[in-house]
Amino acid sequence: MLVRGTLVTLPAPGDLQILNDHLLRYITHHAPFSAPSSQALLSSSSDELTTLPPGTFLLPSFVDLHLHAPQFLHQGTGLHLPLTQGSDATALNAEERLDNDPALAKRVYTKLSSRLVENGTGSALLFSTTDEKTNLILAEAMQQAGLRAYISKPPVDIAQFADVLPTRQVSRCLDSACRLRPYKLRCLSNVPCTRSDSNSALERKWRTKRNCSNMLPTSPDTRAAPAPATDAHTLAGGLGMPLIKAADAVSWDPRSADKINIFDHSVALGADVKAGLGTDVAGGYSLDVMNAMRWAVDVARMREGQVDEAGETTGDVNTPLQGGGGDSSEVPALDWKGALYLATRGGSEALGLSAGSGTFDVGAPFDAQLIRLFEPETGTGIGNLDFFDLVPGSQVDVDAEMVEKWWSVGDTRNRIGMWVQGKPVGKW
Repeated sequence: MLVRGTLVTLPAPGDLQILNDHLLRYITHHAPFSAPSSQALLSSSSDELTTLPPGTFLLPSFVDLHLHAPQFLHQGTGLHLPLTQGSDATALNAEERLDNDPALAKRVYTKLSSRLVENGTGSALLFSTTDEKTNLILAEAMQQAGLRAYISKPPVDIAQFADVLPTRQVSRCLDSACRLRPYKLRCLSNVPCTRSDSNSALERKWRTKRNCSNMLPTSPDTRAAPAPATDAHTLAGGLGMPLIKAADAVSWDPRSADKINIFDHSVALGADVKAGLGTDVAGGYSLDVMNAMRWAVDVARMREGQVDEAGETTGDVNTPLQGGGGDSSEVPALDWKGALYLATRGGSEALGLSAGSGTFDVGAPFDAQLIRLFEPETGTGIGNLDFFDLVPGSQVDVDAEMVEKWWSVGDTRNRIGMWVQGKPVGKW
């Protein structure tokens, strides 16, 4: 696979890199097209060169760290209800229906996989049902779609953690990683906590649990899909530094069910805790990680307006936020670039994917989506995008303002291709 075009990546929070006219060969080469190494590769390679048109760029595919697959059946309903009522009305009903109707489960999960591709999500941590057969239907749907997915069974109680997909289970019971597991913190994420609650009896109870859930990885090439090195933990706002520091990784669902989750990403990253974004579908409104990114920035700005523990307000979007502990001084405050990092590189690290995932580094898996901003012949923007200074037919490089505009108002009409581990997925 040999591609010439624009690459957009964020290897670190706030470090937006727009690499115009680069040559990429999966997985051995990444350099400017004019570089001697690129020209030597072109001379010696038998691979067909694909040149991306002006107004397009490649971006690492999104990672969703928190998605309730069975609840996709009822997406968009019950979101006005308090959490417990919504769970009774939709979540439990969906799991029961899918466990009792394999044909329905196949329809739901097949559509879910196609929607993930449509929205640019190449990797996901999926919470399923307690039934092994239903979970295998989900795994097959993800695998047939070419997506990388980790599937975890939601236990009805802690005692059921031990028996999950016994035929293909992937145990993550490392002692250092067992303090907190996805579904323990899933429960906590729905408790309206304050900072003063961070050492509460409830938190101590969950932190002392030593059980682990098991996960079934799926991908078009299972040999290239290692078991997660860390499991994502869903945290609501204000759970406190002790809980964040104890986590292996954090999934932030900024808009979930009947609440807004306020979370200081700078505290997690400053404490060397990996962090990414989750949609929390169907507790969340949208399966599109782009909406989760936008909500994350909105929620971060809400937090900036809050009074901090010292009785002072930050008020400056460019000022790093202090979260009561951890070294967050070098982590930039969350803007659209930071949210894009969480949705790509951050989520890849949190999910424990191969080295370099979420970037276009040499040796990294080629997980990418192709974004189209405008028609080069006419200068007309695609979808919701409008560019008033483009001259039809001109060769214009992609810049940060264009990417920001796509981040803010772009949608599925701008996505025209996707790859997972170097293999094309979806129909475009």
